[in-house]
Amino acid sequence: MTLKITTSAILTAVGVVLSYLNPFAYIVIFNAKINPFAHLINAIAGVLLGPGYAIITATSIATIRLATGTGTVLAFPGGISGALVVGVVREILLRVRPRRVNFAAFAEPLGTVFIGGTLAQLIIPTVFGTYWWLFALSCIPGCILGWVVLKVLDREGISATFLQTSTKAICEKPESIEVRPVMGDEPLLQKFKEVLKASQRVKKAEVADYLGITERELFSKLMMWQHLGFKIDGDFIIVENLDSFINALDQQFTEWEDIGKTGKT
Repeated sequence: MTLKITTSAILTAVGVVLSYLNPFAYIVIFNAKINPFAHLINAIAGVLLGPGYAIITATSIATIRLATGTGTVLAFPGGISGALVVGVVREILLRVRPRRVNFAAFAEPLGTVFIGGTLAQLIIPTVFGTYWWLFALSCIPGCILGWVVLKVLDREGISATFLQTSTKAICEKPESIEVRPVMGDEPLLQKFKEVLKASQRVKKAEVADYLGITERELFSKLMMWQHLGFKIDGDFIIVENLDSFINALDQQFTEWEDIGKTGKT
């Protein structure tokens, strides 16, 4: 929770600063102001944080923009609805296509244009009958920029799955209990060894695919295997000392082999 609150606060600050740099921030067009940067933040917050924190971020940015004159009251329906839809689509993709979760950013216009634009017309009616076209000018370039930023962050190991697994690691792993691998893990560990011998920096999703398990199952395994000498950095598994890693694995295999010979458990 602390990590998500911190991320939300950072995104709020970035969104407010970018609003001042927006060339359209000081021009009112049919009761609204075009601000692609607000939708950029919506896309990022929705994907990284989910619907709840994305809504909080969007509401915070809209409130500060309204107070400082860089936004209008229409920033609320436009921003909040976009953040909500991105967050909801993110939750769906995490369950069915976790590798494609960043594409939730492109759902932002569905919320901003159709839901936000409709609500805006109810709040301040316009002579054109709809705000859809005006909101589209903001959110379409904004969500594209957001997707680009998410891809960059993903390469650095910052993603929706990173925030989820980081929270789980804090909440689910009691430091006072040492968790060890079980003998049934040997086939998986043999494959794990092959992957990290080939490359000492591999994405968790790629390792999970190679092992034939889900990322959630891989995370549980990594918690049991952590004594083997690798580390988790965002979405990546990294081995800094390959010889030490291989020796630890070989020692584990030898221990299991001895147990098998003696019949002890």
